[in-house]
Amino acid sequence: MQKKEYLSISELTNLLNLTLEDYIGEIGFCGEISEITRASSGHCYLTLKDEMSQISAVVWSSKAKTLRFALDKGLKINCRGKPNVYTRSGRLQVVLSSIELAGEGDLQKKFEALKKKLEAEGLFAIERKRPLPFFPKALGIVSSAQGAVIHDIMVRLQERMPQLKVYLVDVRVQGIGAAEEIAAAIKYLEKSGLVDVMIVGRGGGSLEDLWAFNEEIVCRAIFSSSIPIISAVGHEVDFTLADFVADKRAPTPTAAAEMVVPKRSDLLQQIAEYERRFLEVERIVREKQQDLDLYVQKLEQVVRRNFEDKQQQLTRISLQIARYEPSNIIRLLQNKLELAKNKLISLTTACIKEKASGAALWATKISTERLKESLSQKNITIVRAEQVLSSSVKNIFSRSAQVLHANEMRLQSLNPEKIVQRGFAIIYKDSKVTSSVDQVEKGSSLTIRLKDGRVQTIVQNIEAKI
Repeated sequence: MQKKEYLSISELTNLLNLTLEDYIGEIGFCGEISEITRASSGHCYLTLKDEMSQISAVVWSSKAKTLRFALDKGLKINCRGKPNVYTRSGRLQVVLSSIELAGEGDLQKKFEALKKKLEAEGLFAIERKRPLPFFPKALGIVSSAQGAVIHDIMVRLQERMPQLKVYLVDVRVQGIGAAEEIAAAIKYLEKSGLVDVMIVGRGGGSLEDLWAFNEEIVCRAIFSSSIPIISAVGHEVDFTLADFVADKRAPTPTAAAEMVVPKRSDLLQQIAEYERRFLEVERIVREKQQDLDLYVQKLEQVVRRNFEDKQQQLTRISLQIARYEPSNIIRLLQNKLELAKNKLISLTTACIKEKASGAALWATKISTERLKESLSQKNITIVRAEQVLSSSVKNIFSRSAQVLHANEMRLQSLNPEKIVQRGFAIIYKDSKVTSSVDQVEKGSSLTIRLKDGRVQTIVQNIEAKI
């Protein structure tokens, strides 16, 4: 700023602000709030004092919204800020950038140290947290009977589940001995067997007000409890170590009550929805059952038809196999041979009778001597014919016997019984002869026929011939 002999008021206030900014900057100090004014804009204007002096301060609305406690008269605070001169009135003030309750800095360090310790021991582990009972038989509350907490909880319980039993253990929630009373109340309710869920909490306040719920004795009592515990300490922005250890953390006492029991109307609505879904599922099941019955009927028809077809095929195959049975073939050939023998004898007899009739006719025409000569010649012819006939019959019988024997030997070589007797085996799958690895699969049940019995086996490995 260019030096002048006389400065304007605006120049003077600007010079003072520059000087304060360059030579002082942000400073930390403590004091008590003696006056507070909250503007419609959200800014807070304070008067801070000690035994000797006072100074004005301002907290912009953006900062005021982040505070965890309410600014009020008589409150002692530690704060940091930059001093400046308000140009309109020339009043010295401090623009505050951070505010905490006096003594809260040491408590915060203690809070962080204990939090680190308990976390290392596993008291905050998610996997150890227990689920809340869906429909508790009774609720235990550890809090002050004079605070708003119990009122808020009871109002919400009356709305949602008025018949729920509630057991309140009245304890101090701040000050000397409060932590011991809270821990003892938790253990008492656990051992009593009266409740199956607990709410431990109090209303909002400063870190110092809430400190009982940061004490190690309270955290360990919550951790050791066999009954699920809901922590409802302070307002939504407040966090205590009890919140981290508890099975559930509620931002408000009202929210804690809502966690404990479902709303009766919601339950009825949910039951109605489940009933509707059940009826729908039942309808679908009935339809699917009808479809299944139809499918079973069709399947039975197909199976019955396939069975009858296979039975007919088996009958035809059995008849074909019977035709090629060695004993049947031998019997058929014997019948044919017998027919041929009878036919040959019949023809021979007829021929002899015919010749005899001719001989008798000729006997009347020729003399006895000539007849004798003729008969002698005829007898010779007949004897030769008989010899030829006998030789032919013997040859026919011999050739037929040879053919029959050859067929019998071929049939015997094809007879499965003979193959089995020679050390071979016949493999069946589902009563059918199996001759290829393509007809079986791993895990198939096979029957092996040997010369002296049958063997059941399961296929474990298949190696196809390459």
